[in-house]
Amino acid sequence: MQCVTCYGRGCNQCDDGYVMLTSCARQQVSDEAWDMFSWVRQYLENNVLPEDGNGLAQTQSFVDALNVVSREWRQWEAKHE
Repeated sequence: MQCVTCYGRGCNQCDDGYVMLTSCARQQVSDEAWDMFSWVRQYLENNVLPEDGNGLAQTQSFVDALNVVSREWRQWEAKHE
């Protein structure tokens, strides 16, 4: 799997940009991360933001998650068209 720290460029968290999964990836993800993924999905599918207001009212962690998930989603869609 491509390293989510360096996005495949190579870092001290991976082996030349990739990490090997030896168990179910879902078990590696915290409940907090799944909650954030749920909020990102709500935004992408329904334009519902977790905080009242516009994009500037959102937490940095939400904005970061939105950027990561959106990029991964576009890459997945491009591979499966």
